[in-house]
Formats: sequence, structure tokens, C-alpha cells
Amino acid sequence: MINSDLVTFAAQYVRGLYASQFDPRLLYHNLAHTERMTGHAKEIAAYYALGKEEDATLIVACWFHDVGHLTGLPEGHEARSVTEFNNFCAQQHVDDFFAARVRDCIMATRRAHDPGSLPEAIICDADTFNLGTGEFEQTDAALKEEMQLRTGRIADWDDKALRLLQSHRYFTEYCQRMLAAGLQKNIELVQARMRISR
Repeated sequence: MINSDLVTFAAQYVRGLYASQFDPRLLYHNLAHTERMTGHAKEIAAYYALGKEEDATLIVACWFHDVGHLTGLPEGHEARSVTEFNNFCAQQHVDDFFAARVRDCIMATRRAHDPGSLPEAIICDADTFNLGTGEFEQTDAALKEEMQLRTGRIADWDDKALRLLQSHRYFTEYCQRMLAAGLQKNIELVQARMRISR
């Protein structure tokens, strides 16, 4: 199958999943996040001029990376996303080598995981792009509400958000350069929020 067709079919398949398994609690891990994140991945990939095969690998992985949130709690969602991707592969007769690289990209989005390739680094940075932008305050609020609805666990939210921001690192030089100032600004934003709430 031609990779551009596969990317189109992946987008259609994932949009169908979000429509048929709609969960109103997914205020952050929803189709809009997937579409934004895929757009960020395309932006980063364009900077590095990925080849067609690597680009298709990356974009298909972006579409599938969070579908595991539709079928369970946040923990382990990456593995469930891979399972759903495997279902797609069976329907579309996806090449085994290509599929293995997509699975690696999906699993690379796990926290505290070091990417093993440029597409893996790009998907990690695209997934956390918002941490270094003006979108952070809105996405942080959406994620907090989602976690409250799904797990009931939001104690010490600002402490956890601050630790996440302070420990976060972007893997690509592109994001390190483009998002460092925004990441620092968001660290200061959360610190100010914590001072006000005490």
C-alpha cells in the first residue's frame, strides 16, 4: 500500500474510533489533541526533511498514539493504542517492518522513555509541544478536569505540573530552540499560581 494512502486511511480509522467510542470525560486526550499533535509532528518533521517512509511512520503513529484512552484508564494506554493499531494493520495488510516502526513510535510516547530514532524523538516532542507554548494553561486545565473525572486523583496538581515542567526535556534541537522560552514561562506561571493558592 502507498504510504500516503495509509496515512489517509489511518486518519479516517482513528476519527471513526473517536466518533464511535466518544467519551465526554476525555477533555484533553481527545481527537482535537490528536489533530493538534499531528500538526506539530508535521511541523517538526518538515524541519528535518524526513523521507516519505519515516514521515508516514511518524504520522500514522501520531494518529494512533492516544486511542488507548478510549478503552481504559490512563495507565497502559500506549499498549492499548498499539493493540488498536494492530487491528488496523490486519484490515489494511500493513507491511510488518513499517508496522513495527509505528509501534515503536507509539510506545516512545511513554513518560521517561528515551527515543531510539528521529521519528520517535519527533513524536515525543509533538506530544508535549504544548508544555512550551501559550496553550499550556488551557491544556493543563483540561487535563486536570479529565483526570478528576477519570481517576478522581488531582491532589497536589500544581506541584505535579511544576515537577513535570521542570524535568521536561525536548529531544529535537528544533523544539529545544523553539520552545525553551515558553517552557520557562510556563514554569513561572505555575509557580505564580502556587504562590497565590497558598
